[in-house]
Amino acid sequence: MIIQCCKCKKIRHERKWIRVLLDGLDGPVSHTYCPVCYREFAAQIANEFKGRGPENSRFYDLAGAASPSA
Repeated sequence: MIIQCCKCKKIRHERKWIRVLLDGLDGPVSHTYCPVCYREFAAQIANEFKGRGPENSRFYDLAGAASPSA
């Protein structure tokens, strides 16, 4: 299965994220975020929830969280 970042379209290959210059991918594709895009997305979400109360406090730390395992 091909793992592709849903934002920047990089492909995960042997635990590294690389840019592939292909028009189409051959085989099944699963989407996630690469570590760089995940940090950007997490910071954006944390900013959205900032100041919305303690029930959303778990989102405050997203920008510094580890990248997803997928």
